[in-house]
Amino acid sequence: MSTVESEPSSSPPPEPAAPERVPSKQPPIPFIRGEDRVRKMLPQRKLPHCLDHRFVDVRTPNNLPLYWLGVPMNINSVARYANEHGFAIPRFNSPPGSDPGVMSMVKTWGNIIEHFYREHGTYIKLKEVWDARTLIIAFFSNREVEDITFGRTRPIRQLLEDLGYGENEPLMWYLDRDEDSFVHESSPDLLHCL
Repeated sequence: MSTVESEPSSSPPPEPAAPERVPSKQPPIPFIRGEDRVRKMLPQRKLPHCLDHRFVDVRTPNNLPLYWLGVPMNINSVARYANEHGFAIPRFNSPPGSDPGVMSMVKTWGNIIEHFYREHGTYIKLKEVWDARTLIIAFFSNREVEDITFGRTRPIRQLLEDLGYGENEPLMWYLDRDEDSFVHESSPDLLHCL
């Protein structure tokens, strides 16, 4: 048996890889009774970092107020879209003298929601929010931001285009109007400042 000695290497040993840098999260913004700080921040095209649980040190997204990504609803655009794409459901028991082709908007809207969910896996909601004159067509909440991908936003943008929404009516983040169940762990008075 021969023994082979290895010669010392002329190159230094590799340095250990630097630990992966985890971005630090900021503390939640202070909420003061009687202020409307959050309402003044929205609507916006991009969710401010101080309202996004990925950047705020909270245990769960439920510890922040609820916001929705959507556009104000235009009932005429929805009716036109429903007729053009075969989603319109006629209204039964219409009052005497009404047009025979009147659609049931509740059932028609439900038909659109069901179809979009089946085709694209995104559930469309109608939400009452601050700073919108009508209900908004909402696609995601701030508690679902990890689920927002290009693959999921492409059909949303196509739907908005089909509904007649243009560049001047972009998706925006809106504060939910019903925050009755929200209480920040360090700010029980938050409801008064929304």
